[in-house]
Amino acid sequence: MLKHVGPVFALSAALAASGCGGGGQSSLPTAGQTHSGVVTGSVKVQLSIKIPVRTTSAASSGRRSPKYVSSSTKEIAVRAGTTADVSTAAWQLFDVSANATLCTTDPASSVRTCVLGITAPAVQGGTDEFIIDATDTAPLPTDTQPAGNILSTGDTTQTVTLGAANAVGVALTSVIGKLAVAKPLYTVWAAPGTSANVVAAITANDIDGGQIFGNPASFDNPIAFADTLAASSPFTYPSATPPTNYGLPPPASPGPVLATIGYHAPTAGTTGASTTVTVNTVEPSYLPVPAVPPSATFALNAMVVSVGTAPIGSLSNLVAGTQTLVTVSEPGAVSFTISDNATTTVTLLNSTGTAPLLPGTVLPATSGTASFIVSAVGATPATAAATVTITDANGTVATLPLVIT
Repeated sequence: MLKHVGPVFALSAALAASGCGGGGQSSLPTAGQTHSGVVTGSVKVQLSIKIPVRTTSAASSGRRSPKYVSSSTKEIAVRAGTTADVSTAAWQLFDVSANATLCTTDPASSVRTCVLGITAPAVQGGTDEFIIDATDTAPLPTDTQPAGNILSTGDTTQTVTLGAANAVGVALTSVIGKLAVAKPLYTVWAAPGTSANVVAAITANDIDGGQIFGNPASFDNPIAFADTLAASSPFTYPSATPPTNYGLPPPASPGPVLATIGYHAPTAGTTGASTTVTVNTVEPSYLPVPAVPPSATFALNAMVVSVGTAPIGSLSNLVAGTQTLVTVSEPGAVSFTISDNATTTVTLLNSTGTAPLLPGTVLPATSGTASFIVSAVGATPATAAATVTITDANGTVATLPLVIT
């Protein structure tokens, strides 16, 4: 089931001095001093969060605003303190699961709104810092730290003005819990010395299987290619910098993250190149590494079409009445379909020259190599755009222009 998961969700809160006084006036905290930058007591932050209902289709999910959180969210955990001590501040845990007393559910949309009261230090002339985690497990009364898996997280600082209402906002970025690729194998072809792209589709989900999408700049734990695609490889990954091997943002709408990988076809050699790419996440130092870190693997293969030992991008020197043996190489190839659109000027034969393909399928050897013959019958008319087309079982197409003299 597709769940609405939020790479970005804006939290807004009203901050006011704690305590009470007569005549409708607020009384400031009395503990501590009132000098600039010194903690003088505590204030209450009222934080409101909306949690969407699970959706069963990508279409309905796509109609929502990009500012949302995972529908699996059941707990909001907050640390509030000065920047110097927030990392050691006690966690404040709030149950935001269905039927939680802090939440109300809209009967029309099933979206529940939860209002939380956070205690934060009052710092005259200074700032408070808020660290917020959303998890998939409701807290128990005895819990002292977040329970369950982190779905999204955020960190923000806010200048506090005593005696006045303050607005606090924080954007939560989603945490990848699972990765998958659409296909275990991607293939590519380009004419010798030219380049082409492979576009791999990677699905990023939260730990509960909800697809992550929206409009943020990045994931909280970025996607990385563990295989660095070394300089000797014809494959390259032109990712965003810095850093050089990250940079894949969440998709704006339901669907996969697209990773474009470049391929530069060699000018010599008949063997198709291959490499295995492992996709994983870079866990931030402050985020607990899951027991099974998200990862996925897929293979990249190149298809090379050759005559003799020379890769080709066209068949431009065919002589009428002659036959040319064409070799197709691709690691792990299952089959190749050979066809042409110039049956009056060429005939396609199998590698022994005994049977026409018209068109047909050739099966490669265990090495991933197959051969067929292009028999030139007559000269190509000047107005014709004759081609031979080679298609592998993965849908990669090599289109070779024909010129017969």
